[in-house]
Amino acid sequence: MDKIIRSYEKVCQKFDLIGAIILLVICLIVVLNIILRAVFNNPIYGAYEYVCYLSVVVISFALANCAIQGGHTNVTFLLEKFSLKTQRIITIITETVIFVNFLLIMWKLAEYAQKTYLAGDVSSNLRIPLHYVVVVIVAGIFLLALFSLLKIIETIKKPS
Repeated sequence: MDKIIRSYEKVCQKFDLIGAIILLVICLIVVLNIILRAVFNNPIYGAYEYVCYLSVVVISFALANCAIQGGHTNVTFLLEKFSLKTQRIITIITETVIFVNFLLIMWKLAEYAQKTYLAGDVSSNLRIPLHYVVVVIVAGIFLLALFSLLKIIETIKKPS
């Protein structure tokens, strides 16, 4: 199990690194767009779309690694008041609800990606096919759902 968790963490770290690089690209696009608009009166065509879609990719890629590091809001002060057995039961229940929720979100997003693909939906300026963006979001949600599943398994296997 430890080998699977380490492999999962490495994948999430790589996704997070890609997200960080894309965030740098977003910053460069914004700064370059401002300079080109001010100096040459010729901004980057579609800069707004680039920034919007790349921001979605960054957030999607960073979600799982944020969950691994506990960077999300984690309210445990109430949970810590209970016995270890009760804590485990509550953790299993809440993580199962979270896991099922993310599975449903992935399912609906996959359906939406298929609909946008079949409809041929593209962005307004750059004509970027929207299903690519949705598939990236599904990948990020998949990694986040996998985190919840691994947490459930780890909690069940943890000795009392």
